Amino acid sequence: MPIRVAMAQLATRVGDIDGNVAAIRAVWHEAAGLGADLVVFTELAITGYPPEDLLLKPEFLAAADAAVTELAATGPHGTVAVFGTVGRVGTGEPVDDGNSGEMTSREITVSAGQLRNRAVVV
Repeated sequence: MPIRVAMAQLATRVGDIDGNVAAIRAVWHEAAGLGADLVVFTELAITGYPPEDLLLKPEFLAAADAAVTELAATGPHGTVAVFGTVGRVGTGEPVDDGNSGEMTSREITVSAGQLRNRAVVV
């Protein structure tokens, strides 16, 4: 059985999570309407590339996480999407901040060493 794959290269904007999500959703629905089984988006499509210092803001990371949930709820049924975002290693687990030797929570302190590119499959 053949699989129809759509490759989506969007002009996402750094920090414009709402706008990027709207663009991802629109292209995902369009590709589904054209019969695509799978739509593949670019690295960091949700956050825009390169997000740089925005990655140090917990509220920005929370918005990126919420965007994944929103896309999962609003994407077309029957067509899989793969899109890039940022993720925290072991979200919510206490971690050594690398400076004081004390354990802190990622929800309060985020360092670049705790972040990874991630591909989300929905």
